[in-house]
Amino acid sequence: MDRRVRRTRRLLKNAMMELIQEVGWERVTVEALAERADVGRSTFYAHYPSKEDLLFDGFEGWVDSVGVEDAAPSPYTEGSSGAAFPFSIHLLHHIQQQRRFFLATMVRSRNPRIRRRVVAMLVARVQADLQRMGRDATEASAHAIAGAFLEVVTWWLTDGRGTPIEEVDRAFRVAVGAAE
Repeated sequence: MDRRVRRTRRLLKNAMMELIQEVGWERVTVEALAERADVGRSTFYAHYPSKEDLLFDGFEGWVDSVGVEDAAPSPYTEGSSGAAFPFSIHLLHHIQQQRRFFLATMVRSRNPRIRRRVVAMLVARVQADLQRMGRDATEASAHAIAGAFLEVVTWWLTDGRGTPIEEVDRAFRVAVGAAE
């Protein structure tokens, strides 16, 4: 990727993070993003079709790959080729580092497109993990597990703030039958 493209995208991402923290996701506009990043609206649209695409730039690929190296045999995945849902602990660490961002975009946002996109990302990742483990990888099963993860995260960000990451991860794994 060209250096100017990387610079512009970095400016836009930084502007997005600042604006989300200042005014909340719902009130962030493309105009405000472009102004904060000191680029034109046409430049914004040359890089991203929407503010949601800016929000998720790079994140989907990361979710697809995170924790794959941790998919070693585990006592929780009897007869499987690796640990159940290795993405969980890594994603929880990321969410902890970006707590305010996740609260603004996932918990407090009323934008159904964001939730659908996050769910679709998680469902794809869960289905891949289920297939690797030789378990039922139907879309319905993957949605149930992704929904459980998102609900545990929502609880953790709102009511369970002092709960250690490992305990949150274990609660998710117990809820989906991946741990005892």
